[in-house]
Amino acid sequence: MATAEARGPSPLLAELAPFPGRTGMALRVTAVSVLVVLASMTFKVPETAVSVFLVLFLQKPDSATTVLMCIALSVLLPIIVGIIFAVAILTLDFPQARVAAMVLLSFGILWLASASKLGALGNTIGLVLAYGIDLLGKGANGELVTRGLLYALQFSMMPLAVLIAFNLPFGRHPERLAREALAERLRLAAACFEDPGRADAIRVVDLDDGAIRKLVRLAGLLGRLKRTSAARLGALMPVSRALLIRLAAGGGAGQPTDRPDLGARCRDLAQTVEHGRPTTGGARPAVQPGDALGDLVTEAEEAFASGRAAAKPKVAKSGFLKPDAFSNPDHVRYALKTTLAAMACYLTYAILDWPGIHTCMITCFVGSLLTVGETNRKLVLRLSGCLIGATLGLATLVYVLPHIDGITGLLVVVAAVVLPSAWVVVGSERISYMGIQIAFAFCLCVLQGFALKTDLTVARDRIIGIVFGDLVIFLVATRLYPVSILPEVEATVRRFLAGIRGLVAREETGPVGQRSDPGALEALERLRDQIDALAYEPGDGPERARPATDMLDAGERLYERAARIGSLAAEHRPPAMAGARAMAAAVDGAMHEADDPEAPARGAPDVAGFAEAWRTLRSDAARRHAHA
Repeated sequence: MATAEARGPSPLLAELAPFPGRTGMALRVTAVSVLVVLASMTFKVPETAVSVFLVLFLQKPDSATTVLMCIALSVLLPIIVGIIFAVAILTLDFPQARVAAMVLLSFGILWLASASKLGALGNTIGLVLAYGIDLLGKGANGELVTRGLLYALQFSMMPLAVLIAFNLPFGRHPERLAREALAERLRLAAACFEDPGRADAIRVVDLDDGAIRKLVRLAGLLGRLKRTSAARLGALMPVSRALLIRLAAGGGAGQPTDRPDLGARCRDLAQTVEHGRPTTGGARPAVQPGDALGDLVTEAEEAFASGRAAAKPKVAKSGFLKPDAFSNPDHVRYALKTTLAAMACYLTYAILDWPGIHTCMITCFVGSLLTVGETNRKLVLRLSGCLIGATLGLATLVYVLPHIDGITGLLVVVAAVVLPSAWVVVGSERISYMGIQIAFAFCLCVLQGFALKTDLTVARDRIIGIVFGDLVIFLVATRLYPVSILPEVEATVRRFLAGIRGLVAREETGPVGQRSDPGALEALERLRDQIDALAYEPGDGPERARPATDMLDAGERLYERAARIGSLAAEHRPPAMAGARAMAAAVDGAMHEADDPEAPARGAPDVAGFAEAWRTLRSDAARRHAHA
């Protein structure tokens, strides 16, 4: 999903602010959701709310990711249903064996979710297995079990088919998105050449090649992009980024950036890239010696014409399991905690014979994450989304549905709520899950079977289940082997500082435009998410926000400064090279002194400011944990 920066006095309003593509994405999600509801009501497919949930979860900004995820789930779901069928048949007359099977399967899948690349998908698989075994185990005979399995396949596979059928003709293809992103970079460069003042507005931290690289790769997987075209886009990507960074760094002595001739060439190249026209390969204007900006523009033209990029450094591929899968006890503890919470909720609603609150077990699976901060954030989003969606659902049941007598009115009501929910879903990861829960809770209340109903007990039971599940998983996560995200933040800080050093003390040779980012930007993005999760760990409220904001601001300033210095130092300019050496030395000092909270902030001001903000945040977090 797209990222919205949360800055200023109202982070929530910043998260909800529009950005390019957000409206179109929200409209597409709403359209597919309405089509799924229409298909469910027409063909009497049960569990319509679950089908809508799958749409909200699987619809991505580009069609390739959506289609590939749907195909993968189409293969995975029958396997999961087969496991459920086998376990349900074997334990049909043995409730104790059924519970034991749920415990063992949940523990194993959750361990894999923590100790491997399976990640959050493992929680979803564990949920489906446990809840499916519970439901089918209650069947009176094998026929009911089989029928239930067929219905499960029907309401899960139908939205996958609708998503694929909609996205192939109407989705935003990754090739188009990649071309638009690169063309936008070139147009920005042209504007800076024509008006040098525009360069002051360039945010280097927003120039991430990772998203464009993913789009190019996805387009190739679906056969939408020829190999030569993919090579051209891939070669142009780092050069366009280097050109914007160099413009942001300024012209320097003898390097004026007021160059309309280079601006015209950038605009021509942008048109060629966006519309996929082949380059003419004709002669280009001769570049004056020492003209770094002209060299970069020429390098961009040649990269797109030839499709030849610098060789990428080889990265060791990791296996499916994490290196510490069998040595880190936190993986076993995570699986144990989540299984314990889920089974506690399951036994509670089974003993009380209150199946309506089964959402408490679902909450344990989807809300339990590896650290306390991440878990609490997920629970807050789930609970707030549920309360908003359930409130809208109850109001609709009481005041709207009694006046509706057909499918058209129902679809209009669903679209009216799903659209704003989808607006939240396509925002950043910090709020997107809340949007899913708003729409899901609303559909659970309103879409009760294949006729209009106004039963309020469904909404009541779902809310009670979610609140109870939130309470159980919160107590387990914070009282039984609690894991703070602070060590992960520290590791990310070190990767960020190492990346900053790589920016200003590069050992690479070859064309300046083909030099890759040494990982600082990726670490900064990860740091932003981790610090947001850290704010949800037990503490003393608003005081935790200031150090986190200061650290992120200092990190962005440091990256912007390092990227500019590195760009000028690559031209072997003595002042820039001296600045790069000073910053590299300051980073080395900051990394060595990171474990000493009493160490004074020294060295380059940007590095010292970040190091001081990090020490303040870490001290504040340690103090809050000591009093929690």
